[in-house]
Amino acid sequence: MTLISTNKLHHAGFGPKERSDQKLTGDGFGFPTFERDGMIDFLVIGAMRSGTTSLQECLAQCAAVTVPSIKETDYFVPEISGEKTEAWYKSHFDNKGALRGEINPNYAKRDVFPNVPTRVQQAAPHCKIVYIVRDPIERALSHYQHSKLSGQNVPLPEDLPNSQIGAHILATSRYDWQSQPWRDIFGDQVLVVDFDDIKNNMDKVLGELGMFLEVPLITAHEIERGATGFQEPLKANALENLSAIPSFWLSLRKTHVGHMVRRAIPRNLAVKMKSLLPAKPIPKLEAFPPNVMRWLETELHEDVAALRDWTGQSFKDWQI
Repeated sequence: MTLISTNKLHHAGFGPKERSDQKLTGDGFGFPTFERDGMIDFLVIGAMRSGTTSLQECLAQCAAVTVPSIKETDYFVPEISGEKTEAWYKSHFDNKGALRGEINPNYAKRDVFPNVPTRVQQAAPHCKIVYIVRDPIERALSHYQHSKLSGQNVPLPEDLPNSQIGAHILATSRYDWQSQPWRDIFGDQVLVVDFDDIKNNMDKVLGELGMFLEVPLITAHEIERGATGFQEPLKANALENLSAIPSFWLSLRKTHVGHMVRRAIPRNLAVKMKSLLPAKPIPKLEAFPPNVMRWLETELHEDVAALRDWTGQSFKDWQI
């Protein structure tokens, strides 16, 4: 099993169960509703470049859960979003009866935003946490190329070890370190998802994620791809697609104005507009140079060993 929580998925059944923190009722259509004790029921906290967009597209079509109308509200990162009210956050969720969840890889950037787990605890003490992990070197390579496409001033690959962005890319791939404060606060309510399953077996991910959240989720085969623009895993936010986005929008989208624009444009229309943009050819960096590979392997070795020990998983296809 490559999808596992700190409690080794000890939930024996499938479907909603009454919990001490939530009162289970019905919505008249066979799906559970809850009287919540917090603002959010679950968070998918990353990691960046690990399939979070594909999972967002899937969950957007599951009636048992509701995700924000835009990905990454950054509510728990006021350094990005500014100080927002609880009403502002809740306004992003259009299905008030379903489990409420957000997918946001900025929540697993401990080196930049260390206070996110505490903020989530204060807002939703019984929140469940999902963390997607990917081969840390493969993820770092994709992170570097994404930063370059986004217009950031990135160094040459061989200069990464001595750069600020190199330190951030490295920290984002330290999955055991990133997850420690979440585990300290939320205990066995933390689930680790293998990116390889998102890539190769989305049905398995949705099934076991449903078991963890204790609600039924539809299968990947039931997803209406044309309805929301859901694409096969790895395609929804592929670097080739990102290359088509105008540079001015990459800079604007995280601002207050950009946030308002994203909320005003229906998701279906936004996906359609993105699909019509011509992709620009991008230079493909197939691998880091040897000095960077040695640096990453040395710096990440202990963290990967700790992650394997924590989850009990081998992650056999990883480069470390």
